[in-house]
Amino acid sequence: MANPYPAIWQFLSNLDTRLDGYVTFTDPSNQPGGGGGGSVNSVTAGDSSITVAGTAANPTVAVASLGVTAAKIANATVTDTQVAAANKDGASATPSMRTLGTGAAQATAGNDSRLSDARTPTGAAGGDLTGTYPNPTLAAAGGGAAGPIGSATVVPIVTVDAKGRVTALSSTTISGVAPGGAAGGDLSGTYPNPTTAKLNGVAITNAPVLGQVLTASDATHAAWAAAGSAGALASDKKVRTSGDVSYSSTSFGVIDTGLNITITTGAHRCLVSWTCVAKNGASPGAQQQVDVEIDGTRAGQTFGLVFQGSGTASENSNLSGTFVTDVLSAASHTFKLMFRVDANTSTIYASTTVSPLVFSVVELYA
Repeated sequence: MANPYPAIWQFLSNLDTRLDGYVTFTDPSNQPGGGGGGSVNSVTAGDSSITVAGTAANPTVAVASLGVTAAKIANATVTDTQVAAANKDGASATPSMRTLGTGAAQATAGNDSRLSDARTPTGAAGGDLTGTYPNPTLAAAGGGAAGPIGSATVVPIVTVDAKGRVTALSSTTISGVAPGGAAGGDLSGTYPNPTTAKLNGVAITNAPVLGQVLTASDATHAAWAAAGSAGALASDKKVRTSGDVSYSSTSFGVIDTGLNITITTGAHRCLVSWTCVAKNGASPGAQQQVDVEIDGTRAGQTFGLVFQGSGTASENSNLSGTFVTDVLSAASHTFKLMFRVDANTSTIYASTTVSPLVFSVVELYA
């Protein structure tokens, strides 16, 4: 067995730390002090990290695992030229050092412009896409016919997957479905049970009861009311039952303000009528006439009679008339019964001794 002999390593350039070790000889008798020069078998560092052996022609250097540390190598002493080419930029899966560059086996620097270059992708698209980059399209996911499906009585049935793609498309006929939502126009409330609120845009303010009629109070409002009541078609009648009324002017004038009628109507016509017994107070051939004033203007519907009898005050004759006005405005209107006599008659009488004097106005629908 070879015997160790203490030795001191001489560090010339690359090693930072002195390593005390030992030398072994092939024959102990050849070691120094043993009688001969002997051949050196190996030289080992004191920490067993490096061992030099072999012959001068074929020396070997063995480095223990993790045997060379930073403490044993001086800074800047191992450069690129001292690293074997086989240990740089080796093949895939081969441990080696990587240099920086653009080659297939080189490493990329952190500030390499290729890492931030917005390059347009190319090649075939896959997954949910089809076609090629940079302009792929969505791959078909089923769904049947394209385009709108439906009508006034048919609605589409659409099935989509988790990615929002249409996977099935069909239609169904609408039937047996009650309408919903807010009602409008002449209706109010909500479907399927709206109520009537207007008639041709005219608001109806109440609900009807038996015997009532729907009557407009103005151009935009109407109510259910009994005929002749407030809110229904207007009418009025004035009656004088006692006391004769005399009039002797040849111009039309009001013979009794108590017979004036004021009513509020819609935009309707009115039926105007009167009846009385006229008494002649002068000579034969005397005339007397009746007309109606509406809101200060005579209607021009003159009715009259001529006395043909003895010309005495006891001669009586019936005087009556009826006419329909033009369409009045929706407002309040005043009607007045007016009389006149001609020059042949000094005085006429509207007698109530024989029969009452009646004056009436009735609003019509049309």
